[in-house]
Amino acid sequence: MGDFILLDIGGSYIKSCTLRRGTKELLNLRKFDMPPFISLLNEKREIHAHDFTHAIFNAVAIQKKFHSESTEILVSGQMGGFENSSGNLVSWQDQRMLSNTYKDRFDSLLKDFSKDQLFGLTGATIYPGLPLFALLLFPSVDRPNRFNSVISYAIGRLTGIAQPPMHITDAAASGFYDVIGEKWIPEFSRLMEDEVSFPE
Repeated sequence: MGDFILLDIGGSYIKSCTLRRGTKELLNLRKFDMPPFISLLNEKREIHAHDFTHAIFNAVAIQKKFHSESTEILVSGQMGGFENSSGNLVSWQDQRMLSNTYKDRFDSLLKDFSKDQLFGLTGATIYPGLPLFALLLFPSVDRPNRFNSVISYAIGRLTGIAQPPMHITDAAASGFYDVIGEKWIPEFSRLMEDEVSFPE
């Protein structure tokens, strides 16, 4: 059994370090800027998938070079975004919901979901970039066929698994997941009109 590479994906930075098995000291801690948004000319806050993939592989490669005996990668993160139908990553900082196009509908969703007992089971915070709201409001052409969070996207690229499973803590950041019952909420997933599937 080898040692570990720790990879943390945040809203502003990607961090990596090495952890030797049986120890607690974080070695070779490195911090990299999250790749820039494709554009700041509108409310979209999307990251090009190629740039993101390059950044996470670079963060891992630096640790492998530092300590080649690392054989496992542990991934953490708190960036509640998702992959859209174009393959880009929509950041949790996306502001489209506040634009004139969506504002009235977003305000209506805020009113409805803030009182919804099912939404209370998600443990999620209501904010403009919440995947639940984004997928409800985006035109269907912008929706992916499968919900893939930023974290699960990273895991898929690192492992080569096209449709990786999603950890429950990652699913919880979506607004679609019941953290008490540990299951996707069918009443919310059905709002996608069966256009979007959700991972194991």
